[in-house]
Amino acid sequence: MKFIDKTIEWISPTMALKREVNRAKLSAFRKATNSGYSNNGASRRKNSMKGWHSDSKSPQEDIGQNLAVLRERSRDLYMGGGLATGAIKKNQSNIVGSGLTLKCQLNYRMLGITAEQAKEWEDRTKFEFNLWASSKIDNTGLNDFYDAQRIMLTGWLLNGDSLAVMKYADAAERLNPYRMRLHLIEGDRLNNPNHTQGYSPILTTEGFSPSEYVELSDGRTIRNGIETDPNGKVIAYWISNKHPNSTIPQGHITQWARVEAQNPVSGLPNVLFVMDAERAEQYRGVPY
Repeated sequence: MKFIDKTIEWISPTMALKREVNRAKLSAFRKATNSGYSNNGASRRKNSMKGWHSDSKSPQEDIGQNLAVLRERSRDLYMGGGLATGAIKKNQSNIVGSGLTLKCQLNYRMLGITAEQAKEWEDRTKFEFNLWASSKIDNTGLNDFYDAQRIMLTGWLLNGDSLAVMKYADAAERLNPYRMRLHLIEGDRLNNPNHTQGYSPILTTEGFSPSEYVELSDGRTIRNGIETDPNGKVIAYWISNKHPNSTIPQGHITQWARVEAQNPVSGLPNVLFVMDAERAEQYRGVPY
Protein backbone atom coordinates (compact mmCIF):
# COMPACT_ATOMS: atom_id res chain seq x y z
CA MET A 1 0.00 0.00 0.00
CA LYS A 2 2.82 2.39 0.83
CA PHE A 3 4.30 1.94 -2.68
CA ILE A 4 0.91 2.64 -4.32
CA ASP A 5 0.32 5.66 -2.10
CA LYS A 6 3.74 7.10 -2.87
CA THR A 7 3.24 6.52 -6.59
CA ILE A 8 -0.16 8.29 -6.57
CA GLU A 9 1.31 11.10 -4.47
CA TRP A 10 4.13 11.58 -7.06
CA ILE A 11 1.70 11.50 -10.01
CA SER A 12 -1.25 13.42 -8.48
CA PRO A 13 -0.87 15.07 -5.06
CA THR A 14 -4.53 16.13 -5.17
CA MET A 15 -5.75 12.55 -5.56
CA ALA A 16 -3.40 11.38 -2.82
CA LEU A 17 -4.86 13.99 -0.45
CA LYS A 18 -8.40 12.83 -1.20
CA ARG A 19 -7.37 9.24 -0.43
CA GLU A 20 -5.99 10.29 2.95
CA VAL A 21 -9.16 12.23 3.79
CA ASN A 22 -11.39 9.31 2.85
CA ARG A 23 -9.16 6.92 4.80
CA ALA A 24 -9.50 9.11 7.90
CA LYS A 25 -13.31 9.26 7.52
CA LEU A 26 -13.49 5.46 7.13
CA SER A 27 -11.42 4.96 10.25
CA ALA A 28 -13.66 7.31 12.24
CA PHE A 29 -16.80 5.54 10.95
CA ARG A 30 -15.47 2.13 11.99
CA LYS A 31 -14.71 3.39 15.47
CA ALA A 32 -18.20 4.88 15.78
CA THR A 33 -19.99 1.72 14.64
CA ASN A 34 -17.78 -0.73 16.53
CA SER A 35 -18.36 0.53 20.04
CA GLY A 36 -20.13 -1.16 22.93
CA TYR A 37 -22.29 -4.15 21.90
CA SER A 38 -21.68 -3.54 18.20
CA ASN A 39 -18.18 -4.90 18.72
CA ASN A 40 -19.42 -7.79 20.88
CA GLY A 41 -22.86 -9.38 21.11
CA ALA A 42 -24.35 -7.24 18.31
CA SER A 43 -21.37 -7.54 15.97
CA ARG A 44 -22.08 -8.37 12.33
CA ARG A 45 -18.38 -8.54 11.42
CA LYS A 46 -17.11 -11.36 13.61
CA ASN A 47 -16.89 -14.68 11.83
CA SER A 48 -18.68 -16.42 14.70
CA MET A 49 -21.72 -14.15 14.25
CA LYS A 50 -21.94 -13.58 10.51
CA GLY A 51 -24.38 -16.46 10.12
CA TRP A 52 -26.50 -15.45 13.11
CA HIS A 53 -29.72 -14.10 11.57
CA SER A 54 -32.01 -12.88 14.35
CA ASP A 55 -35.37 -11.16 14.46
CA SER A 56 -37.63 -10.19 17.33
CA LYS A 57 -41.01 -8.50 17.53
CA SER A 58 -43.69 -8.06 20.18
CA PRO A 59 -44.36 -10.76 22.82
CA GLN A 60 -47.61 -11.58 21.01
CA GLU A 61 -45.69 -12.33 17.81
CA ASP A 62 -42.57 -13.94 19.30
CA ILE A 63 -44.52 -16.09 21.77
CA GLY A 64 -48.18 -16.18 20.78
CA GLN A 65 -47.62 -17.25 17.19
CA ASN A 66 -45.28 -20.07 18.24
CA LEU A 67 -47.18 -21.48 21.22
CA ALA A 68 -48.53 -24.58 19.48
CA VAL A 69 -45.10 -25.74 18.31
CA LEU A 70 -43.47 -24.92 21.66
CA ARG A 71 -46.07 -26.98 23.53
CA GLU A 72 -45.84 -29.93 21.14
CA ARG A 73 -42.06 -30.11 21.43
CA SER A 74 -42.16 -29.63 25.20
CA ARG A 75 -44.59 -32.53 25.63
CA ASP A 76 -42.65 -34.70 23.22
CA LEU A 77 -39.49 -34.21 25.31
CA TYR A 78 -41.40 -34.88 28.53
CA MET A 79 -43.09 -38.03 27.26
CA GLY A 80 -39.76 -39.30 25.94
CA GLY A 81 -38.28 -39.38 29.44
CA GLY A 82 -34.74 -38.37 30.33
CA LEU A 83 -33.60 -34.87 31.24
CA ALA A 84 -36.83 -33.08 30.35
CA THR A 85 -38.95 -35.38 32.53
CA GLY A 86 -36.43 -35.21 35.35
CA ALA A 87 -36.36 -31.40 35.27
CA ILE A 88 -40.12 -31.13 35.71
CA LYS A 89 -40.32 -33.91 38.31
CA LYS A 90 -37.59 -32.22 40.32
CA ASN A 91 -39.51 -28.94 40.26
CA GLN A 92 -42.60 -30.77 41.48
CA SER A 93 -40.67 -32.03 44.48
CA ASN A 94 -38.90 -28.75 45.23
CA ILE A 95 -41.84 -26.37 44.76
CA VAL A 96 -44.96 -28.14 46.06
CA GLY A 97 -43.74 -31.49 47.36
CA SER A 98 -46.73 -33.14 49.03
CA GLY A 99 -48.66 -29.86 48.74
CA LEU A 100 -48.60 -26.33 50.10
CA THR A 101 -50.66 -26.02 53.27
CA LEU A 102 -52.45 -23.13 54.94
CA LYS A 103 -50.63 -21.34 57.76
CA CYS A 104 -52.82 -18.90 59.70
CA GLN A 105 -51.15 -16.17 61.70
CA LEU A 106 -53.29 -13.15 62.50
CA ASN A 107 -51.87 -9.76 63.41
CA TYR A 108 -54.16 -9.67 66.40
CA ARG A 109 -52.85 -6.34 67.71
CA MET A 110 -53.89 -4.55 64.51
CA LEU A 111 -57.29 -6.27 64.65
CA GLY A 112 -57.83 -5.26 68.26
CA ILE A 113 -58.32 -8.78 69.60
CA THR A 114 -56.43 -10.85 72.14
CA ALA A 115 -53.84 -13.51 71.38
CA GLU A 116 -56.25 -16.17 72.69
CA GLN A 117 -59.02 -15.00 70.35
CA ALA A 118 -56.59 -15.00 67.41
CA LYS A 119 -55.42 -18.54 68.26
CA GLU A 120 -59.00 -19.77 68.43
CA TRP A 121 -59.79 -18.25 64.99
CA GLU A 122 -56.58 -19.65 63.47
CA ASP A 123 -57.27 -23.19 64.71
CA ARG A 124 -60.86 -23.16 63.48
CA THR A 125 -59.85 -21.76 60.07
CA LYS A 126 -57.10 -24.35 59.62
CA PHE A 127 -59.53 -27.14 60.46
CA GLU A 128 -62.16 -25.92 58.00
CA PHE A 129 -59.63 -25.29 55.23
CA ASN A 130 -58.10 -28.75 55.64
CA LEU A 131 -61.59 -30.27 55.49
CA TRP A 132 -62.11 -28.62 52.08
CA ALA A 133 -58.56 -29.18 50.78
CA SER A 134 -58.51 -32.90 51.56
CA SER A 135 -61.82 -33.44 49.73
CA LYS A 136 -62.20 -34.07 46.00
CA ILE A 137 -62.42 -30.42 45.01
CA ASP A 138 -61.92 -30.61 41.23
CA ASN A 139 -64.62 -31.07 38.62
CA THR A 140 -63.56 -34.66 37.82
CA GLY A 141 -64.04 -35.78 41.40
CA LEU A 142 -60.57 -37.38 41.36
CA ASN A 143 -58.23 -34.81 42.92
CA ASP A 144 -57.99 -32.97 46.18
CA PHE A 145 -56.45 -29.51 46.57
CA TYR A 146 -52.91 -30.88 46.94
CA ASP A 147 -53.24 -32.99 43.77
CA ALA A 148 -54.55 -29.89 41.98
CA GLN A 149 -51.42 -27.95 42.96
CA ARG A 150 -49.19 -30.59 41.39
CA ILE A 151 -51.29 -30.77 38.22
CA MET A 152 -51.31 -26.99 37.76
CA LEU A 153 -47.56 -26.76 38.40
CA THR A 154 -46.88 -29.49 35.84
CA GLY A 155 -49.16 -27.78 33.32
CA TRP A 156 -47.39 -24.47 33.86
CA LEU A 157 -43.93 -25.99 33.27
CA LEU A 158 -45.01 -28.28 30.44
CA ASN A 159 -47.28 -25.91 28.51
CA GLY A 160 -46.13 -22.45 29.56
CA ASP A 161 -49.20 -21.62 31.61
CA SER A 162 -51.97 -23.28 33.56
CA LEU A 163 -55.45 -22.27 34.62
CA ALA A 164 -58.39 -23.24 36.78
CA VAL A 165 -61.93 -21.86 36.74
CA MET A 166 -63.60 -21.24 40.09
CA LYS A 167 -66.96 -23.00 40.26
CA TYR A 168 -69.58 -23.73 42.88
CA ALA A 169 -71.37 -27.06 43.17
CA ASP A 170 -75.17 -27.05 43.19
CA ALA A 171 -75.17 -28.61 46.66
CA ALA A 172 -72.72 -29.59 49.37
CA GLU A 173 -71.59 -33.21 49.56
CA ARG A 174 -71.55 -35.48 52.58
CA LEU A 175 -67.79 -35.34 53.07
CA ASN A 176 -67.35 -31.80 51.79
CA PRO A 177 -69.77 -29.17 53.12
CA TYR A 178 -68.15 -26.48 50.96
CA ARG A 179 -69.42 -25.88 47.43
CA MET A 180 -66.31 -24.24 45.93
CA ARG A 181 -64.63 -26.33 43.22
CA LEU A 182 -61.66 -25.91 40.87
CA HIS A 183 -62.09 -26.82 37.20
CA LEU A 184 -58.53 -27.49 36.00
CA ILE A 185 -58.09 -26.69 32.30
CA GLU A 186 -55.12 -27.34 30.02
CA GLY A 187 -53.66 -24.24 28.34
CA ASP A 188 -54.57 -25.44 24.82
CA ARG A 189 -58.26 -24.89 25.52
CA LEU A 190 -57.57 -21.20 26.18
CA ASN A 191 -57.74 -20.04 22.57
CA ASN A 192 -59.47 -17.59 20.29
CA PRO A 193 -63.04 -18.30 19.18
CA ASN A 194 -63.70 -18.62 15.46
CA HIS A 195 -66.68 -16.31 15.95
CA THR A 196 -67.62 -13.72 18.53
CA GLN A 197 -71.03 -15.06 19.61
CA GLY A 198 -72.92 -11.82 19.10
CA TYR A 199 -70.01 -9.48 19.77
CA SER A 200 -68.75 -6.80 17.39
CA PRO A 201 -67.32 -7.95 14.03
CA ILE A 202 -63.82 -9.39 14.04
CA LEU A 203 -61.10 -7.28 12.46
CA THR A 204 -57.95 -9.26 11.75
CA THR A 205 -54.69 -7.37 12.05
CA GLU A 206 -52.03 -7.64 9.38
CA GLY A 207 -49.14 -9.90 10.42
CA PHE A 208 -51.27 -12.06 12.73
CA SER A 209 -53.36 -15.13 12.12
CA PRO A 210 -57.05 -14.67 13.08
CA SER A 211 -56.64 -17.70 15.35
CA GLU A 212 -54.00 -15.87 17.42
CA TYR A 213 -54.97 -12.20 17.41
CA VAL A 214 -58.39 -10.60 17.04
CA GLU A 215 -59.36 -6.93 17.31
CA LEU A 216 -62.95 -6.05 18.14
CA SER A 217 -64.48 -2.85 16.87
CA ASP A 218 -64.80 -1.34 20.35
CA GLY A 219 -61.05 -1.54 21.01
CA ARG A 220 -60.98 -4.83 22.91
CA THR A 221 -58.47 -7.45 21.78
CA ILE A 222 -58.34 -11.25 22.09
CA ARG A 223 -54.82 -12.64 22.11
CA ASN A 224 -54.53 -16.43 22.21
CA GLY A 225 -57.78 -16.70 24.17
CA ILE A 226 -57.16 -13.79 26.55
CA GLU A 227 -59.40 -10.77 26.13
CA THR A 228 -58.08 -7.35 27.10
CA ASP A 229 -59.64 -3.90 27.23
CA PRO A 230 -58.27 -0.99 25.14
CA ASN A 231 -55.70 -0.35 27.90
CA GLY A 232 -54.37 -3.91 27.78
CA LYS A 233 -55.93 -5.09 31.06
CA VAL A 234 -57.11 -8.71 31.12
CA ILE A 235 -60.90 -8.77 31.41
CA ALA A 236 -61.92 -12.24 30.21
CA TYR A 237 -60.75 -15.70 29.13
CA TRP A 238 -62.13 -17.61 26.12
CA ILE A 239 -62.20 -21.37 26.81
CA SER A 240 -63.21 -24.00 24.27
CA ASN A 241 -65.24 -27.05 25.27
CA LYS A 242 -62.71 -29.45 23.73
CA HIS A 243 -58.99 -29.67 23.01
CA PRO A 244 -58.27 -27.99 19.63
CA ASN A 245 -56.21 -30.94 18.35
CA SER A 246 -58.37 -33.72 19.72
CA THR A 247 -59.70 -36.30 17.23
CA ILE A 248 -61.95 -38.02 19.78
CA PRO A 249 -65.58 -37.75 18.60
CA GLN A 250 -67.50 -35.95 21.31
CA GLY A 251 -70.84 -35.52 19.60
CA HIS A 252 -70.91 -31.74 19.61
CA ILE A 253 -69.26 -28.87 17.80
CA THR A 254 -66.53 -26.76 19.32
CA GLN A 255 -67.92 -23.89 21.35
CA TRP A 256 -66.32 -21.20 23.50
CA ALA A 257 -67.27 -19.87 26.90
CA ARG A 258 -66.32 -16.32 27.80
CA VAL A 259 -65.30 -16.29 31.48
CA GLU A 260 -64.85 -12.89 33.05
CA ALA A 261 -61.55 -12.48 34.89
CA GLN A 262 -63.28 -11.20 38.04
CA ASN A 263 -66.61 -11.87 39.66
CA PRO A 264 -68.53 -8.59 39.26
CA VAL A 265 -70.32 -9.09 42.61
CA SER A 266 -67.55 -10.28 44.96
CA GLY A 267 -64.51 -8.91 43.09
CA LEU A 268 -62.80 -12.29 43.53
CA PRO A 269 -61.06 -13.93 40.54
CA ASN A 270 -63.13 -16.30 38.42
CA VAL A 271 -59.97 -17.78 36.88
CA LEU A 272 -56.68 -18.75 38.50
CA PHE A 273 -54.05 -18.22 35.79
CA VAL A 274 -50.46 -19.34 36.45
CA MET A 275 -47.69 -18.00 34.22
CA ASP A 276 -44.10 -16.81 34.61
CA ALA A 277 -43.92 -13.70 32.43
CA GLU A 278 -40.56 -12.93 30.82
CA ARG A 279 -41.49 -9.70 29.05
CA ALA A 280 -43.75 -6.72 29.67
CA GLU A 281 -47.26 -7.01 28.18
CA GLN A 282 -46.87 -10.78 27.79
CA TYR A 283 -50.16 -12.68 28.11
CA ARG A 284 -49.18 -16.31 27.51
CA GLY A 285 -46.31 -18.31 28.96
CA VAL A 286 -43.40 -20.22 27.42
CA PRO A 287 -42.88 -23.92 28.27
CA TYR A 288 -40.09 -24.56 30.76
